[in-house]
Amino acid sequence: MVESKRPALPNERLRAARERLPSPSGSGLPMSRQELADAINAYLADKSAADGPIDRTQIARFERGLNTWPRAPRRAAFRAVLGASTDAELGFFNIRRPRSPDTGLSGSDRHQEPSTVSPAPAAGSDTWAIDGLSASAPGARPAGRDAAPTAVGSSTAAYRDGDDPVNRRAVLYGLMGAAGATAGSSLAAHLEALRRGLDDGLSGDVVDSADVDEWERVTDQYAHDVGLLSAGRVLPQLATDLEDVQARLRSVSGKRRADLAHVCARLSALIAITLLNLDEAQMARRYWRTATRAADQTPDRQLRALIRGRRAVFSLYDQRSASTVLALADEAIDVAPGIACTGTVSAHAARAQALALLGQHGAARDALDETSRVFARLPDATVADRSSQWGWSEQRLRHVESHVHSYAGRAHDAAKAQNMALSLYPPQAYQGPAQIELHRAVSMIVAGDPSEGARHTARTVSGLPPHVRDDALIRRTAALALDTIPAGAAKLPAVSQARDLLALPIGHS
Repeated sequence: MVESKRPALPNERLRAARERLPSPSGSGLPMSRQELADAINAYLADKSAADGPIDRTQIARFERGLNTWPRAPRRAAFRAVLGASTDAELGFFNIRRPRSPDTGLSGSDRHQEPSTVSPAPAAGSDTWAIDGLSASAPGARPAGRDAAPTAVGSSTAAYRDGDDPVNRRAVLYGLMGAAGATAGSSLAAHLEALRRGLDDGLSGDVVDSADVDEWERVTDQYAHDVGLLSAGRVLPQLATDLEDVQARLRSVSGKRRADLAHVCARLSALIAITLLNLDEAQMARRYWRTATRAADQTPDRQLRALIRGRRAVFSLYDQRSASTVLALADEAIDVAPGIACTGTVSAHAARAQALALLGQHGAARDALDETSRVFARLPDATVADRSSQWGWSEQRLRHVESHVHSYAGRAHDAAKAQNMALSLYPPQAYQGPAQIELHRAVSMIVAGDPSEGARHTARTVSGLPPHVRDDALIRRTAALALDTIPAGAAKLPAVSQARDLLALPIGHS
């Protein structure tokens, strides 16, 4: 490992080459660092590259000039993806060091992605031993993201010298398991330690505006994934990026600290939602508290309302009392009075649904009308966002109408709202459409047919794709539907079968 004494100069050629390419998402924005990393990983997927996947933080280090010479397979991938014919076109250059006595090779031949900060390993060694999440060598910084552990899930993993001394994505993935994370004991312990570390950072490497912009963009991408992809698939990545931001939060102040707190608030909220989807309601509540605290360390009133408003909505499904939901909703409205935004409209929607659950159907309808009035004042971009946790499109309004009218027994109004909602959901959505079908079950039960309502509940849950059938938000919605069945109908065969289905352990529905 070579330790460069030169000052780091930004690699403007590499950054310009990336930003010349459009984002593959179709957003009209330039290609992001993570999208470039994804393209490089795809290029190398069938080429037996030994370095492991690259990610956006490593791309950032190359663009900042902290690393100047990727290993040969990666240089080829950079050239292919960015349309360059030479390494020099991308601003790459090699810093050589004296020959190593044990191999006769120069340092740049043995370690083609030199770090500017980490000491060299012992002669003849290409690895640092990482015990858990901290480097075992005295004074060593953590090894890079691009190295793979010797054994997934082991407590000690050997890492190649990498180009990012901060992030430990491979170790985190090892802790969470190769088959995708579940909310098991090791993941729960790690997430709790992460949350506490974030709280410490909120109370007390250089980060520039480009870093903040990139993290905000990544958070926006996660906001589209949460609720569309399975929770176990999203959670490890969310936790890794929150760890990355947390590590920098401790060392910044002033405006940049507020910027990072903004990112932390949104990432923490997305983790809270994902934990709820995994039936980890208690841990989700703790993440909501941390998200709220982070939001309050920014001057952004709409962010404060967003965190509180979304928390109120999701609290409908974590077995909190309806009165608690109402209190959370009122708090969201109070922090951004008179402002029409995702947070405030979410709060009014939560109020309407909580009042419906309480059987206060007149008050619920009034709250629904207020939700419609705030919806009419939302910015166009918020209404146009159909798949993000930060958007509030017409499908959400129809969802709230479906809920309120179903519980009130207004079958015609409920059916109209349900049909409109289902026509508006994006094709990949699964949570919302399933909840709408469960509202239909409520309508059937309230109309006097508990058996058919119970059968429709069972059909809806068992008909979901296997990888989302255990989604806790859907199962909680189903349980709420069955709660509307009168006591006198509790022993009907269809009702018993539906309750038995929901009572099965996760993974057996």
